[in-house]
Amino acid sequence: KGSDQTALDVWINERRLDPVVIKRAGVVCAQRNFLSKLLESEKNRSVKREYIGDLEDAYLIRKLIPGVTGNRHLPLSVGSDESNRYIDYFIADRIIFPIHNEMGLLMGLAGRALTNSPDSTAPKYQFTREFPKATVLYRAEYAFKLIRSEVKKGGKNLVIYLCEGFLDALRFESLGFPAVAVMGSSISEHQVKLLHSLSLSLPKSTKLTVVVSFDRDEAGLRGAADACLKLMNA
Repeated sequence: KGSDQTALDVWINERRLDPVVIKRAGVVCAQRNFLSKLLESEKNRSVKREYIGDLEDAYLIRKLIPGVTGNRHLPLSVGSDESNRYIDYFIADRIIFPIHNEMGLLMGLAGRALTNSPDSTAPKYQFTREFPKATVLYRAEYAFKLIRSEVKKGGKNLVIYLCEGFLDALRFESLGFPAVAVMGSSISEHQVKLLHSLSLSLPKSTKLTVVVSFDRDEAGLRGAADACLKLMNA
């Protein structure tokens, strides 16, 4: 929708991000209750039921509790049919980040609050329910492909940047550097294995260096030290 695209463009400009990289990563803006509003506007009942089933299975919408008035739900729902009303799992207007595994399979979504209002009760980040965050490195599907492409070009000393968050990885990517994010301040053993597997898949004559680039706060420094130890042990 035009308003969502405009909001995304403003967000990109405010944070001085590369719109080409943002588009390549599939990042979009979604208004509050975007999916449930679409359901309300669907007139074909069979199509609507199919959409409802798919969206519920994907944990993107949920049905309002029967008998509980709309004002007891956050955020408020839309529509007038009390027996068939839904709200989105993602609260408030959000920037949506699709998250794929290293093979390119969509594993889930992350929603970042569009505005950082101190008065807002909405969490800054929300992930698709039951999303296996510890088993995925954000942007691995692109970064790993970039590393292998450099190998084919004859590259021998390659570097991949390991970051905390989505925007950190995307900023490195905008500079042409392969980068992945752990989506937190600590790396899991499975995420370490993903990097190790990437290294093992490269020719023996190729050297892969992992540059840990976490935030310079206490959590980031502790997380970086832990990541270095885990990577060296691997």
